[in-house]
Amino acid sequence: MRRRRIAVVLDGYSSMVSGYGSRSLVEQVTGRAPAYSTIRRGHVVQESTARDVIAAAEANGFEVVLTGPGLEAADPGRGRW
Repeated sequence: MRRRRIAVVLDGYSSMVSGYGSRSLVEQVTGRAPAYSTIRRGHVVQESTARDVIAAAEANGFEVVLTGPGLEAADPGRGRW
């Protein structure tokens, strides 16, 4: 069985979370429904919320794909944890 995958784009201040189940993860973290961007095709959240969503996704067995220009600031190890 394949793991569910969500994509997180870190832009510095605002971030975007997309993929099947991403809305429920954001609701689980924030307690309210996220704003959906039709142009970017994803849920727009703050970067601190995106980090919490990443942690919740990994705890729930999701595969997380991180991209964006804010990745260097958020991940100084460049993916090596």
